[in-house]
Formats: sequence, C-alpha cells, structure tokens
Amino acid sequence: MTISKMCDALTARGPALSLGDRAAEFNQLIGSWNVEVFDAENDGAKRVNEGEWHLDWVLEGLALQDVLIVPRRRDRHRDMPAKGNRCVTTLRLFDRAAALWRAISVDPLNGIYTTMVMRSDSSEIAEEGRDSNGNLCRRILSALTDRSFRARKEISQDAGASWQIVTQILAQRAA
Repeated sequence: MTISKMCDALTARGPALSLGDRAAEFNQLIGSWNVEVFDAENDGAKRVNEGEWHLDWVLEGLALQDVLIVPRRRDRHRDMPAKGNRCVTTLRLFDRAAALWRAISVDPLNGIYTTMVMRSDSSEIAEEGRDSNGNLCRRILSALTDRSFRARKEISQDAGASWQIVTQILAQRAA
C-alpha cells in the first residue's frame, strides 16, 4: 500500500454524524499550526524549539488525530539530539459507554505512551491521566480561537498535591 492510499484511508472529511455535538469542541483545532515549544529543564532553564502540529478527523470521522513534530520537518536531521526532539501522535476517541473522550498518545522517539480522559468547557480542553512513569499528568489546551491557542503539559509526582509545568506551547494557525 502506498502512503497516499494509507492517508486516504485514514483521513475523514469531518466528524461522523453519530458524534453529534460532541465533536463541535474540536472544530476550531482542525488544521495545521506553527508552534513554539517551551520545555522546562530540571535546573529551571527553558529550552525553546519551533515545530508543527497537524489535527484532523480520521477513521471515518470517529476519531480526531494529531501529529506534533518538534523541531519542524524542514529543520530535522539524522544526528539530532534526543532532548527536545519529538514526533508524537494522539488519537482521541469518544467512548460511548462512558460518555467521554479518551486520548491515547504515542511518542516513539522518547518511549512515552500515555492514555488520558478528556473534559472540556467553553474555555479549555483538558486531558488527564498517567504518564509512562506512573505520574499523574494533564495536558490543557486554552485560549482557543480560530487563529491561535495555548497548550501546556503538567505532571504531579505527589498524587496531585502539586503540579509542575513541563511543556508550554504557543500555536498559530499556519497560512
């Protein structure tokens, strides 16, 4: 199977009608975004990279998938250091039995696999779960507009008593 046939089979023209209003909260995220990524180092310093984030409906519109690539594809090379290098995909599926969205993220470059449950309100979308190390983690998308949004990843190593921001992302819609 060629890549183009795979992409054609994977992508959808929009959300499945069976999702109804449950899909509406994601509509403004569909598309391609230029991102600036701020990663917190253990010593408190911040590492900054530019990347790209693509989101679209897949699997006959029953799921939303994204791909986050940092640094951007045009800036990548064979001898890149592992730190700050990511190529992550997240698949978001509506669990009808539980009446909620589930998110499954895979970052094969860094060996990170995360499952989360999603909640949203009019101002943000939050995904909460545990990371590969067993820590509580959450990703929060906020300041959502048609042209931009913010995202942050936080972890808790003390069962939620305190949270540390490990990554912040500023996204601007790509032209």
